[in-house]
Amino acid sequence: MQVKAARKKKAKKKTPTTRVSRISKTNGGFRVLLSDSLGYVNVVKTMHGFWETHSWIDPKIRGRGFGIQVYSKAIAYCLKRGYTLKSSWEPSNDAIRVWQSKRLRTKYRIHKRGNRFCVIGVR
Repeated sequence: MQVKAARKKKAKKKTPTTRVSRISKTNGGFRVLLSDSLGYVNVVKTMHGFWETHSWIDPKIRGRGFGIQVYSKAIAYCLKRGYTLKSSWEPSNDAIRVWQSKRLRTKYRIHKRGNRFCVIGVR
């Protein structure tokens, strides 16, 4: 009986039920938000006519796939509207990890040119 009680105490830690909560318009673009203000991807139109990403994910939840989740939603939103989407000129290491992830690349055709990533379409 003591063994069963010990097993109950070692229950898995609950992971937050974070998800993409909404897409809102901003000045010159839009923002894809995670619930509970844990992160976002800003997408802004550049003077060259394409759209560029800028993101932030709370350090407490990094490495759990939430970045891929918001980027995927932003990419789908852009492709649906015919926008050309690229990464920022100097993506962070975390953003590079998301752009290079297998999960994102199995859904979308993404090319890298120099420091930049560009979404070509859906797979």
